Formats: sequence, C-alpha cells, structure tokens
Amino acid sequence: DLPDAADIGDEPWMIKRRVPWISLLVHADRARMAARHWRELGEPRLVILDDAFQHWRCARDADILMIDAAESLDQGTLPFGRLRETLVAVRRADLLVITRARSVSAERLAGLESRLRKASEPRSQPVWKRHTAPVLTVLKADYVCDGFLEAETGTPVEPSRDRDYLVVSGIAKPDSLRAVVKQAGLRVVEELYFPDHHRLSLANVRQIRDALARLRDGCLLITEKDWGRWRELFTGGTPGIVLTVRFAFLEDGAERLEGFLEEVARGAQCSTSP
Repeated sequence: DLPDAADIGDEPWMIKRRVPWISLLVHADRARMAARHWRELGEPRLVILDDAFQHWRCARDADILMIDAAESLDQGTLPFGRLRETLVAVRRADLLVITRARSVSAERLAGLESRLRKASEPRSQPVWKRHTAPVLTVLKADYVCDGFLEAETGTPVEPSRDRDYLVVSGIAKPDSLRAVVKQAGLRVVEELYFPDHHRLSLANVRQIRDALARLRDGCLLITEKDWGRWRELFTGGTPGIVLTVRFAFLEDGAERLEGFLEEVARGAQCSTSP
C-alpha cells in the first residue's frame, strides 16, 4: 500500500506512487538506514540517493548534479543565495543535467553549458567516491505535461478547455507550473500559491473554496506533489484535477543518459553489503 504523504513526505510519496515496485527508504542518515535494511531489501545492486550531492557519508559510484537554467550561478550560497555549494563543486559531478532548459534563450543555454564545462576542470576525486568520470557529461531537459488525473479518484481524465480553472500550489518555483499549464491550453482565471511543502490550514481551505466559488463552472488544478498533501480539498465533491508532468530530455539526452547508467552499472563494484 502507498504510505500517506504526511508520514514519508510529498516527494517520496510521489516517487513511490510513480514507481511502486521500488524499495523506498526515508531517513536523514541514508547510509545507516540502507545498511540496517540491506538484507530485507534483497541486497540491491543499485541504490539511488535522491538529493544527495552533499550527503558525503555514503560512498557512491557516480554523482548526477542538476542545475536550473533560470538560476544565476553568480548568486551566493545558502543562506545568502540559493546555491548549496560554490561552482567548484561541479568538478566532482559525473553527469550534469541543466533543467528548465526551454525557459531561457538558446544563447544563454549555450553560455551556461560552456561555463559549467570550464568549471568542471580539473576533475576532482573526493575520498567518498569510488570513481570520477574523466569528462563531465552534460544533458539538457525540461518539464512537460504528462496528463491529468481526477483528484478524488486518481483516474486519468481529459480536462475541459471550456471551464475556468483555479491553480493552487505549494511548490518552490510556480513559474514552471505556469509554463506547463500554458502548454496544456487550459483557461486559468485565478492562482493561489503557498510555500514549498505547505500543509493547508482550515483558513487556507476556506480561502481556496471561496476562490473556487467565484468562478464560472470552476475547477481546481493542483500538482501531483501537492495532491499527496491536500487530499482533504476534494472531499464532498469539490471539482479538481491533478496535473502530472514528466522530465523530457532535449535532443538525444535520453539515449545518452541510458548509456551513462549502463556504464555506471558495468563499472560499479558489486558487493553484498552497502
């Protein structure tokens, strides 16, 4: 059964819902938790750590780093900016994915890739990595609409283009959501945005339902990530749909990613313990 998002977090909930056959662990100390459950997990041959570029306690065979094309590389690191590390950290990445690649001009995208490639030299071999690729692989990708679900039941649905939609979300970068909804051609009349991972209060629920009542044949539109936290919005027949997105690689990015992962699998040190 799919755990509740309140117990495991909205992003792990979405991963498990999308890929139900994987074993999923959620813990601050990932290496210790993996070691504790190694045998009952079937001694996996592949372990993927999400959001773990700075999780140095766990040895790894490869690092995949994702950088938003719309973000400035000249801003400060936390808490003075949004970067977690300085640009020197690119030296230890094996694969770099530039996300939201269609949100910037071709010239800016090319300049960003060039700057990142220069920053990746000389390559770095930290002690917690078994291997660092001699050359950085750079891919480009963006988010595209993958379909819609009926919010109360989770069944696929084709949304009406004649309805008025109220977009409500609690994600870090709502501009990307706006872009995907625009691709879908839906008529968005009103938008409400909350902080990332936000859990709705009773006052928030009233605010959303009041806004929906002002629309003509109104319908709520939320993201799949928010859906895990906000199921209470759709009790009592409140109309709503869930936008699902997929990560689409530009050009031959999907094939190059597959080749990269195959190379990692061939070179990984296979063992029966983490």
